[in-house]
Amino acid sequence: MDGFSTERNNKGMKMKWYELARSRMKELGITQEKLAEELGMTQGGIGHWLRGSRHPSLDEIGVVFKYLGIDNVSFNHDGTFSPVGEYSSAPVKKQYEYPVFSHVQAGMFSPELRTFTKGDAERWVSTTKKASDCAFWLEVEGNSMTAPTGSKPSFPDGMLILVDPEQAVEPGDFCIARLGGDEFTFNKLIRDSGQVVLQPL
Repeated sequence: MDGFSTERNNKGMKMKWYELARSRMKELGITQEKLAEELGMTQGGIGHWLRGSRHPSLDEIGVVFKYLGIDNVSFNHDGTFSPVGEYSSAPVKKQYEYPVFSHVQAGMFSPELRTFTKGDAERWVSTTKKASDCAFWLEVEGNSMTAPTGSKPSFPDGMLILVDPEQAVEPGDFCIARLGGDEFTFNKLIRDSGQVVLQPL
């Protein structure tokens, strides 16, 4: 059975939007929980939509269709949809934008100070990673986190890393640490002889 068999069986049929969505989710192996996570919703909220007990707007339906790759459908006068061709081969992940700050700005954007705002960002960069509203990008400076050739992970000079001040840091995580004033370092947090220390690659 090929990847488009479900869609081809539905071609020309009038279907409610959530019937199309559920059919496509089954075809792609996407769970309700996964869809909720990708769209930034609760599983219960998505469940109400997919059961037809609550009715999203056309824009919200469009967001679901876009993620699921449902792009060749016609909208009928009775509010149903009809597939008219093959769908995209893979779901389109939602994009999130976060500001890029210099190291000095990042210090001022930290929860303790909050002098800088997102409006002071050097630019905005998108990612499929969902983080908190306080998240921002920083550019790696220096080679202390560059791994030997062929080794992973590696964070070379100039690479952008996404920093989320609201995410808890545990030993084994990579993190940004304030050394004092506006000076920051990017290292791996490890536990050594009972002490938590920062370690470069």
